Amino acid sequence: MEIFTEKTKALVISKEPRRCKLMVDDKIIEQVMNFTYPGVEITGEKNQFSEIRTQVKKRRAYLKIRIYKAMASPVMTYAAETRADSSKTKQLMRTTEINTLRMITVRTRLDKVRNSEVRENCGVPDIVRFVRKRRREWNDHVFRAGEDRLIKIARDRRPTGI
Repeated sequence: MEIFTEKTKALVISKEPRRCKLMVDDKIIEQVMNFTYPGVEITGEKNQFSEIRTQVKKRRAYLKIRIYKAMASPVMTYAAETRADSSKTKQLMRTTEINTLRMITVRTRLDKVRNSEVRENCGVPDIVRFVRKRRREWNDHVFRAGEDRLIKIARDRRPTGI
């Protein structure tokens, strides 16, 4: 068995901090107080409070993002496929979205975190691009509709009976 001493780290679990000197092939193994192992923070103390607090914070943010996606985003994009957006309405939608996401992630402008990073961390696409995509999908839907369908008649502005 081969041990990579550069990557290997040691963790001593005890009530009070202890120094343990481990050596492999005359190389000292680095001792750490805590490390993260696939999503779980392991500490040298027998106290798991910090791990529980981290998991609770992650869960809260996850639930808030789910609520945003289920409630706030649909309200902002309601009827967006058919309305004409100006640059002011696009800016208002982006501002509202990023303010909400910054509240969820507890990131302010002073933290100097880019809006794109906040969106990426939340797993939310840019709302204006999302609306543009929905418009394209709606337009394709209308294009596939039959010539006698009301949505096609209204879009092409050719009412009957006049």
